[in-house]
Amino acid sequence: MALFSSCDCCIGRRQFLAGGLAAAAALPVQRALAQAPAVKRGRRIDVHHHFLPPQYMKEEHERINFGHDSVSIDKLLSWSPKQSLEIMDQNGIETAIVSITTPGVWFGDVTAARRLSRIWNDYAAEAMRDHPGRYGLFAVVPLPDTEGSLKEIE
Repeated sequence: MALFSSCDCCIGRRQFLAGGLAAAAALPVQRALAQAPAVKRGRRIDVHHHFLPPQYMKEEHERINFGHDSVSIDKLLSWSPKQSLEIMDQNGIETAIVSITTPGVWFGDVTAARRLSRIWNDYAAEAMRDHPGRYGLFAVVPLPDTEGSLKEIE
């Protein structure tokens, strides 16, 4: 004998459990959101913020084709901390944790990867000094070059 019939007035066991479980799972989230203080503009932290040092971009642009259209390439090549800060301010972001973007630094050339990592990290450190509290960073290391990566960390 079935617990629930298949008539239109009743729901099936799976539907009942799925609906009940989904509602129960949503309650703690809804409660937390209702109790959370309102986010103040300028207090957000962006943990996925790409940084494009000019010398790094110049070398990469000369070396490879990014696979982007000319408008995208122009945007990449014209990137600046000033533009970055303006976008952060428009979106209420106080601090951005910067990271490298495609294509990275490793192309099978140990010397080039080490040089590009150093260029990127030096530029990011300079931006952090010039704009205290606005930037943090995920440092670039030239993996899979273990020795070079350990030197860069040092």
